[in-house]
Amino acid sequence: MNKLLLPEMVSTLESSQETAREIALGHACLVAEYMSYMAAAGYSTSLELTRERRQGAWKFLDRFPDPRDWLKLPVDEQLRCTPQERNFVHYLFLRRLLPMPAAYILVARLTSMTWGAVLWSEKRMSTITKWLVGWATLSPA
Repeated sequence: MNKLLLPEMVSTLESSQETAREIALGHACLVAEYMSYMAAAGYSTSLELTRERRQGAWKFLDRFPDPRDWLKLPVDEQLRCTPQERNFVHYLFLRRLLPMPAAYILVARLTSMTWGAVLWSEKRMSTITKWLVGWATLSPA
């Protein structure tokens, strides 16, 4: 059975379709700019790397149609993005399309450091991460 669409429903439907098209076009342009930058900077040296980076960008944009929504996640969830998605996020930071959260940078740097012969337990790293996140998100008094 067909549903009757009232005039205000039609205009809402048309505007939402138009918005979806604008978002898709914006994402396509953003991914094209990202891929162009990666090629010019020499990071996309093979077809496989190019494909992985493109897929990472699209996967991130599929999860976060508005990339600013990613900023609302806790740091541990932000770090769960795949390396390809994180490369795209870092590009957004570089282009100043997303603000660079201090907590993310500190924790991402800490977790990527090589600690030499010291073996950090999961509990110790969790404690340090919580402390850094708390410290980085303190507002000045």
